[in-house]
Amino acid sequence: NKPPEVFLAAAMADLNEEHKEAIVSYLRFMRYKRAQRLRSVDASFNELKESRLTDDTFTSEEVAEMITGLQDVLRGDVESELIDSSHTNVLLLRQMFAEAEKWHLKLKLDVSQLENKDLIAEIAQFEREHFTGIAANAKLKPLDEMASPALLQNVHTLSFFLFLLLFLFLFFSFLSISHTINLSLSL
Repeated sequence: NKPPEVFLAAAMADLNEEHKEAIVSYLRFMRYKRAQRLRSVDASFNELKESRLTDDTFTSEEVAEMITGLQDVLRGDVESELIDSSHTNVLLLRQMFAEAEKWHLKLKLDVSQLENKDLIAEIAQFEREHFTGIAANAKLKPLDEMASPALLQNVHTLSFFLFLLLFLFLFFSFLSISHTINLSLSL
């Protein structure tokens, strides 16, 4: 059995930082949804305690009725959350496929991997590390501290060209807008 660190390295090794951050964002969203659902479960139990547990003694029929009522509420809540989670995941897949299609890529899904306990353990470990501060505290060193002079020169050159492109884009946008305004005024 491999230690969790090995699973984590394998799970995220083939992803770039931007994709890892997208996964972290998605995990954050799903943690929020999970916390909401757990509050709903707590509220169902509290409602039962406050509204139905007012007497000191209950018959077995009354207890069975309360449990059945609570079961129905929780079953409905869990079913609703599972449906919502399923639809959320489909929406995420739709976004990914749409982005891939823009670049004429075809993505393949291996649905059989969705129940792979080792891969699920990897993701769980990734989530624990990222949201318990272990991975969240790890920061990259500034480029100036670790980069070679040639790399820094390339970064500065790239920055200059990006600035130049931005300037040209804004300039031509301005020309296009002023041309449109002139056409409108002449009509």
